[in-house]
Amino acid sequence: MTQHTAEGQPAVGSLRVGLFTDTYAPQVNGVSISLQLISEGLKQRGHQVTIFAPKFPGYTDHQPSVVRLPSLKYLNDPPIYVAVLGTPRTTWSLTRKHFDVLHAHSPLSVGLLAYLTASTKNLPLIYTYHTSITDYTHYIKFIGGSAVVRYGARWFSTATTNLGDQVVVPSPKFRRLLLDQKVSKPIHTIPNGIDLSTFKRTMPPGGFRARLGIKPGVPMLLSVGRIDPEKRLDFLIDAFVLIARDFPDAHLVFAGDGSARKDLEEKAASTPAKDRIHFLGMVKRADLPEIL
Repeated sequence: MTQHTAEGQPAVGSLRVGLFTDTYAPQVNGVSISLQLISEGLKQRGHQVTIFAPKFPGYTDHQPSVVRLPSLKYLNDPPIYVAVLGTPRTTWSLTRKHFDVLHAHSPLSVGLLAYLTASTKNLPLIYTYHTSITDYTHYIKFIGGSAVVRYGARWFSTATTNLGDQVVVPSPKFRRLLLDQKVSKPIHTIPNGIDLSTFKRTMPPGGFRARLGIKPGVPMLLSVGRIDPEKRLDFLIDAFVLIARDFPDAHLVFAGDGSARKDLEEKAASTPAKDRIHFLGMVKRADLPEIL
């Protein structure tokens, strides 16, 4: 255990924590935001945090604690970069760092780097299972979505999750999923944190609704998040069509963007409730209080 003083020297009780992720800023998704909150929370408690993530061309980090690894572009929409392991820069970035514990947030290239580092340096490894991998096989080029790929993804999910000494899941659903997949390591359910200070801002009443033509006090259903195929948000439109029959002044609002937005907009346009389904696009976290 590391010790650091207020002057930057080691103080009692602090840890040197390495966070490893395949997705981080400027990408906007649950894992990226969760990492930012975890990092901020650990730092507020006096711990030293270093985040390892793939390099995102054109983006500059404003935190010196973020180490960008050489990467290659895998997908255009959404843009996904995978880290290139074994390069001199990657090796140098790790060998010059000293850690007490490592925390992997992905089973892919950077997550495997966390496992290799933990094994080499004999360090404890925590693994957070953020995502059901089988729900993302459609992103695998050429063969994504086939039964063989899904079976392979399930096997890969179990194998990589078992690399951690302790496993964290954000919900009971994922705990049941991992137990069904025969994950043998201890599993702890710890929900993702929320920065409540974001939602304590006082916003002018009615501004958001007025822009969309939604009268004050009428029912409004709101979805905030990525609009990608694995989210299966089309069911919200199906459900809203039924709701709209009994609530003719109700509205459905999507706040977010993603590769499935166009398909969702086309589906919405084909329904009788099309005039009451709205798409805001990407909304900054600082602006969320206005729409909530």
